[in-house]
Amino acid sequence: MKNFCLIATLFFCNTIFAQPVLTAADFTSGYTVGVYYATTNGFTNGLSGENQVWDYSSLVLTYDGYSFNSGPSPSCGSCFFSMSNYESFDSYASYDYFLLNEDSLKFIGQQHSSDINDFTQNPFVLFQFPFIYNNSFVDSHQSLDGTTQTITYDAYGTLIMPYKTFNNVIRKKIVSQNYTTYQWFQANPYLPILSGNFEQNTVVFIFKSVNLSTNQDRKDKPFSIYPNPTNGDFSIKNSNNFTNDITITVYDGIGKTIIKNQKIDTDFETISLKNFASGLYYVKISDKNNQLLHAEKIIKK
Repeated sequence: MKNFCLIATLFFCNTIFAQPVLTAADFTSGYTVGVYYATTNGFTNGLSGENQVWDYSSLVLTYDGYSFNSGPSPSCGSCFFSMSNYESFDSYASYDYFLLNEDSLKFIGQQHSSDINDFTQNPFVLFQFPFIYNNSFVDSHQSLDGTTQTITYDAYGTLIMPYKTFNNVIRKKIVSQNYTTYQWFQANPYLPILSGNFEQNTVVFIFKSVNLSTNQDRKDKPFSIYPNPTNGDFSIKNSNNFTNDITITVYDGIGKTIIKNQKIDTDFETISLKNFASGLYYVKISDKNNQLLHAEKIIKK
């Protein structure tokens, strides 16, 4: 395992930051980020506690093909989700809708084309405000199997990424059954930076500014994935007739590998998510040298 950089630790130990606090006011401005991923081999999640230093400066980032922006909803909200006052829109025309008030941020729905997931009667509580160091709460959303998740502000400090060093970063710990994931973000205003579990996942996800004008239009990509959203199965069309040991890997929304290096042998390949829960998944298509050919987000209803 790589140890956190001793020099960085010694440098920052004399710089003690006030405990950052997240409030509803930190969501009044929006942000636009590209989604990257990085392999976790050799890294740890680091420690919980005050004034930590998490050194991930040697992560190798790969752009996974899409971006999203979040911010206050327009005056209509979403029309269907009229109570939403904060929303997120990504480059695959998927919308996430939230209810933001002084005491919480709740995830209340999703929309992709005509497909809608309505959580208004059973919302996900993402934050309770003020979100203060050592605060912990149980998310009120209850999944079909009756499980919930516990969310804790377990650490704050300095996060060193390959492209920038962030101070006053909050780490959020999410525990569901026997699985744990972490999210690192800045407050004042809110900005997500890193999400995943270096010790349980094969990849983590990074959110950083990206020049959206450089994004390749989807129609020009060599692979297409449909239907999206899906009820269980989805197909991959190999438009450029790649035949050189192409494989597909699928990750769940927190970076856990659920399908690894499945070979694509034909121009049309069908992949099944029937045995997996509804939610967000990431599809990565690579060549025999593990070079990324295509990446896409897919939603299972």
